[in-house]
Amino acid sequence: MSLTRSSAPKSTHSRVFKGATLLTLSRVVGYGLSFVRNIVLARMLTKADFGLSGAFATTILMLELSGRAGLPQLIIRSPRGEDVSFMASLQTLQLLGGVISAALLLACSQPMARLFGVPDATGSFAALALIPFLNSLWHLDNSRQQRELNFWPVSLIEVVPQVVITLAVWPVTRWLPDHRSIVVLLLARAVLALAVTHLLAARPFRLGWDEPTISESLSWAWPFVLSGTVVFASQQANQMVVGGAFSVAQLAGYSIASSLTSIPWFIVATVAGALAMPVLARSQMVPKLLESRLRLLVELSAVIGVLLFISLSLSGEALIPLLYGKAYIGCGTYMVLMSAGVALRLFGLSGVLVAMARGDSRNELYANVWRCIVLPLALLAVRNGGSPATVAGCALLGEAAGVIVTLRRLRRVVTLTRAELLPAAGYLAGFMLLTVALLLGQVQRLGVGSQLLIAVATVLFALLVAAKLFPNLLSLFLSFGSALRPRRAFLPR
Repeated sequence: MSLTRSSAPKSTHSRVFKGATLLTLSRVVGYGLSFVRNIVLARMLTKADFGLSGAFATTILMLELSGRAGLPQLIIRSPRGEDVSFMASLQTLQLLGGVISAALLLACSQPMARLFGVPDATGSFAALALIPFLNSLWHLDNSRQQRELNFWPVSLIEVVPQVVITLAVWPVTRWLPDHRSIVVLLLARAVLALAVTHLLAARPFRLGWDEPTISESLSWAWPFVLSGTVVFASQQANQMVVGGAFSVAQLAGYSIASSLTSIPWFIVATVAGALAMPVLARSQMVPKLLESRLRLLVELSAVIGVLLFISLSLSGEALIPLLYGKAYIGCGTYMVLMSAGVALRLFGLSGVLVAMARGDSRNELYANVWRCIVLPLALLAVRNGGSPATVAGCALLGEAAGVIVTLRRLRRVVTLTRAELLPAAGYLAGFMLLTVALLLGQVQRLGVGSQLLIAVATVLFALLVAAKLFPNLLSLFLSFGSALRPRRAFLPR
């Protein structure tokens, strides 16, 4: 009996670790290819045309509804996640949301083109309406497979379209050397992703309408849709402010900094959500186990946030012109402010995931409402002569408010004391202050090699402190390693 009991956690650890590795690699490959495409586009298109890539992305995020409904998370969490009729009803809701989103994008294409000062691009904005419709036809079976920690389908859905359109970026931009090439690539990625979801599904695609399921799904989804809308207002509307108040050329530099800081966030958030949700959902009826896992998540999010902030802040000013060209000099300030916001957002992510596992889908909504409150402050600052950096600073204030709200509301569903949060919060704040001190010490005026050396040394120091401060987190990583080592079978003599 003892052997059986001890082998089960190791098997779970092994599956979780392998799933984390696969998901992380797929996200790194996917966003890495996106990063390469942006470099090619930035160098082959004019700054104004490349700036429209940020305008297109912002427009899609603002008006796309079906992707915000949290239906994949509901399949993972719900006891009925394996039910065929349950999934068919969710597919129908997803499709309806896609149709509504496409209609909104089509209706708003001309106003959005005028907002960004490019009325001749109205046709390109209208073509974006196809993207949410294509996304709404995705097969949701990959979410069902994640319930069993099978992450191959979702990984391939990420990687395959990215590989194909990255190979196509150079010939497409040679064929269409303006903003139309960006639209073609976005549509191609949507078509390819849709095809892969159906090719990898283990079940046939079905639509259905089960009243209890629809009622449950709407109750689950509306906070996500509202929260996603508020997220856009708090995290993406700043790009609309920059593009509308200044120019698409200035939006290009702002979007590059936003992309470089958002890529790590999306990788971590996607991997954490896919891995943590099944694990947390299984422990939701055991409060002490859930609370211990929450503490580990809080510590892990603080460590990852610190590592990202140090790396992005200390190297951004040198790397952006090196990668994208001299036209993008001066984006380092954006990188510091935005990476600080990402670090804070990561710190609150653990609370959002645990709340979601306990059925509280409104935690993120309330936090994002507070993040959204700073948007009028950004508009006021711009009207009074503020720069794009001022807009990024206002967004950072919103992130701080959102994290506070997330953790305060989380205490309604789990026991979490200030003393338990203090080490992780202190670690995050301490290394953010240390990094700011290095920046004030004119680190960014050094050469690229010196900046990277200082960044690496600071990252190593942060890891050493984390190993000392968070022994349970260190033990978890060591147990992952031991679970993967091959072991000899013990035979009776």
